[in-house]
Amino acid sequence: MRREESEGLGVVFGEIHELLRARAGLTPHEALEVVLVALELLDSSRIANIKRADSGSDLRTKFLTRAPSIDRDVADAVLTSFERSGWLEMNRELRGPALLHFIPPELRRGLGIFFTPEPLAQALSRAFRLRDGLRIFDPACGAGVLLRDFALRASKEKRRIELFGGEINPALLRLASLHLGSIDPGFRGIRHDALREDQEAERVIPKGSVDLLISNPPHGILLDSSDPALAQFHLARFVKSRLPFELLFIERALGWLSPGGHAALILPRSILTNRGFEEARAALDRVLIPEALISLPAETFAGAGASVSPIVLFFRRRDPRVDAPRDVPHALIQNIGLDRSGRFIEGSELEALGNALEALFQNGEIRRPFERLEFGEAASLSGLSRALFAGAKRASAPAKMMSSLSGAAHRLPSNVPLGELVSLANTGKTPPRSAYQEEGAFILKVGNLTDEGIDFSPRERNFIAPDRITPRLRLEPGDLLLTSTAHHPKYIAQKVDLFVGTPWASSSPISFVGELMRLRPRLDRIDPLALLAILRHHETRERIRMRIHGQTAHLRPRDLLGVEIDETLATKERILALKEELELSRKRNELRFRMRALYDGR
Repeated sequence: MRREESEGLGVVFGEIHELLRARAGLTPHEALEVVLVALELLDSSRIANIKRADSGSDLRTKFLTRAPSIDRDVADAVLTSFERSGWLEMNRELRGPALLHFIPPELRRGLGIFFTPEPLAQALSRAFRLRDGLRIFDPACGAGVLLRDFALRASKEKRRIELFGGEINPALLRLASLHLGSIDPGFRGIRHDALREDQEAERVIPKGSVDLLISNPPHGILLDSSDPALAQFHLARFVKSRLPFELLFIERALGWLSPGGHAALILPRSILTNRGFEEARAALDRVLIPEALISLPAETFAGAGASVSPIVLFFRRRDPRVDAPRDVPHALIQNIGLDRSGRFIEGSELEALGNALEALFQNGEIRRPFERLEFGEAASLSGLSRALFAGAKRASAPAKMMSSLSGAAHRLPSNVPLGELVSLANTGKTPPRSAYQEEGAFILKVGNLTDEGIDFSPRERNFIAPDRITPRLRLEPGDLLLTSTAHHPKYIAQKVDLFVGTPWASSSPISFVGELMRLRPRLDRIDPLALLAILRHHETRERIRMRIHGQTAHLRPRDLLGVEIDETLATKERILALKEELELSRKRNELRFRMRALYDGR
């Protein structure tokens, strides 16, 4: 697809949306409804040129009848804009992405909708080979983004597949029908609640009838566990308090899958990281087998105003006659071609991901960016959680996926839990604004860390009364500090520095704020500079970020201590370079302190 053309159409469609809101005073929901009416009429019409001046236009009459909230002038303006866009003559491959511009970000957030980026949807579809009669279902299809590439591929490969989409929001379901109907006239849209039993939907998609289930269910919706309607879910008994929609969605997905059926779900990382879901994961392990896992960056849904760090979990129904593999391929993706504002950037890894998925699922070969996570036991969700978030043995050498070859994987040498190397790990405490003063005990903030040595230049609110610093919050020479709380996961462990003292002589203690975590190395086990060399390595940072919690980014001490690190990363050359860096940092700080004293007249 030509991105520039789609973006151009998006601009035109955005103008239509704003026109409806400004001139007709419609809400986003109402504007979307009017746009859908226009598109449905245009799709059913064979008129290539719309003459606005023709007051007897059959198309305009139908439009006004079905959209009574707008007047004739607005109707003419909308139809003329569509004519200008060339909608009727447009290539069907361009229509779908442009349609998504009609769902404004504020409406998506309100509905919990995070549209899957089209390049990601294309990459995921390549994991599955099409065949005649293949039944594909997205129970929370939204605008149909994840199904679109299957429809296009089936058309090009002359395959007769069965494509179904379920959606609770009627406007989105109509958008999906417009999105997919022109590619696959056999597409069936079902209005349903994915978590509720529905006899009508059951007739269309019976339980146990789906060969491939792929979906990006709503994220962040918490359900009341006391709701009687949720009693049907086996998993409801394992989660106290509020139930995440996505967890119950996995159980529903398993019910739809046929024997031997496969699923690919885009889920929040908390499905694997939340300790409150341990029993639920263990229950799912009895009925599913994970086949692959992809970790995506927080930018994946940034364009929708969301900062979740999603995963893609591939799994199949467990068959007691078939042994589960003892490893799971895992891909860590850092660039999907979008920045935090949803703009396109260079360096996307999604094409390589699509190639690797095709090789993995169709030929059993592991290619980068996939690596094998080894368990030493049958693969499971519980094992995935432990492996990724308590340290894993990985292997990336090209290899067959079959369990018979799993023992040939390369293992990282000297992997040890970080907890074995440190005697103390704790976050600091951020004082209230009223506690700061002009002088006193120095409290290190995120801005004082540089990843090249601590900068002791005072900033606004850097001093507090010494008696506010408890012994547990007092820094000692040899302690390491790293960023542990941020609004975006990429900032976690982005800065790691070693504290060796202050550039001034003072008996006042030094402390640190709640956004930082302190690690105190066990000197009988590791040198502080060696631990600094390990923590600054990109591989260690990636492992640490896999432990992040929350919709923003929070790293807890007990989770960090479980991360396995490779001691061999602390090479002699790196330690010597860090020693030089530390000396330069000391001199910079002393010079800054001396210059301030000179210019302050001291």
